[in-house]
Order: sequence, then structure tokens, then C-alpha cells
Amino acid sequence: MSDALTLLKNIRTLRSHTREMSLNALEDVLEKFKIILIERREEETSRLANESQRRDKLETLRQMMLDEGIDPAELKAAIGSLGKVKRKRSPPAKYRYTDETGESKTWSGQGRMPKRISNLIAEGGELKDFEIS
Repeated sequence: MSDALTLLKNIRTLRSHTREMSLNALEDVLEKFKIILIERREEETSRLANESQRRDKLETLRQMMLDEGIDPAELKAAIGSLGKVKRKRSPPAKYRYTDETGESKTWSGQGRMPKRISNLIAEGGELKDFEIS
């Protein structure tokens, strides 16, 4: 939480900071807070009304579907099978190597070269030595 919010939420700290302010300045701040409070209440009322309208519309549509003999779950299943997103496949492995722990691992040749392969190449090996046949 920011320092300003901490200040505003703590009555003792707020009192100590406002002692230096004039009464007119405090009344100006109070009016601004009242305006902000009214705006937030209006926003919240509007949001709740929109949610209520949306729920009513959804219920009306659900009831229309049931009247036509369509089960909403059936529709959801039908739409779900049409809207499947294909996942991007990872590229096939081109190289196989054994890491420091003795575990066999693969690398597609894309991205950073595994440290184990780069170390073995630095020792005189070649990349083709790790190719998967």
C-alpha cells in the first residue's frame, strides 16, 4: 500500500499531519473527498445495475433455449469442440546429450545451446557428434 493510503487510513497519523492545516484547507479537502465518494457510489451503482441486466438477459436466453429444447450444456459442448485452439508444437529434438548427472537429454537446436554441449564442443567435439540419427 502506498504511503498516502497508509496515512489516510491511520487516524492518529492523519490527525498529526492535519494539525498544521487551516480549517478552510481541511474543509476544502473534505469537499473533494465528498465529491470522490459520490462519484464512486454512482460508479458502483451503475456497475451493479449493469451486472443485474446482464444476468437477466442471460436468464432470458437460457429460458428461450430450454423452451426450444436446447440444453445449455449441450450448446456449450458443441461450441467448445469448435473453438479449440491448436497449440504450437515444440520443434523436434535434433541433438541428444548426457548431462553431468548422467541423464540423457535432447535439444532441438533452437535457443541457447545447452552448457554441456558447448563445454564438450570447447573440448574438441563437434555438434554433429550429438545429432540424433
